[in-house]
Amino acid sequence: MKKVCVLVVMSLVVMTTAFAQDQDQVRDRDRLMLVDGDVLQIRDRDQIRLKDKATLADGTILSADGYIQIRDRDRLRLNDGECIDPEGVRYRNEYHYRFKMHKNNQGLTQAQIQARSQNRFHYVYIDGEVIKVLNQSQNKIEKQVRLGDGTTVNPDGSYVRARDQDQARLRDGE
Repeated sequence: MKKVCVLVVMSLVVMTTAFAQDQDQVRDRDRLMLVDGDVLQIRDRDQIRLKDKATLADGTILSADGYIQIRDRDRLRLNDGECIDPEGVRYRNEYHYRFKMHKNNQGLTQAQIQARSQNRFHYVYIDGEVIKVLNQSQNKIEKQVRLGDGTTVNPDGSYVRARDQDQARLRDGE
């Protein structure tokens, strides 16, 4: 009986630990987003909750609770959905971050864009937590893409939902 109780307690501890680890990291998130008239396929390699403070290139210190300490300035709190890149540049939301990256990539070949996006990351403040998002790739789509639910998305941003054949168009940031 004693061994059974110990076994049950140990299995609960292992399950709790495994669940907590799953909560800290999300892998391989794919999505499409319309940015400045182009539909981008964005693949994020990892999304990790920030546990400790992070020091950015400009000396800004980012806390896990969303507060930033800018050099020789007061502490500020990021707004929900606000992003900050490793250089300390703040963006109103992820769309504005992606828009800036898209503008920086103009004039580059697809291979150059892929190389630049490979190890890019940014932080986003969502629901009281800071999440570090590591990019795997960001590509402009050149042909139709069919999503898991049957929806078809075209390179111009128009899409048709499979369930009701309703046609619509993405707006910037969607």
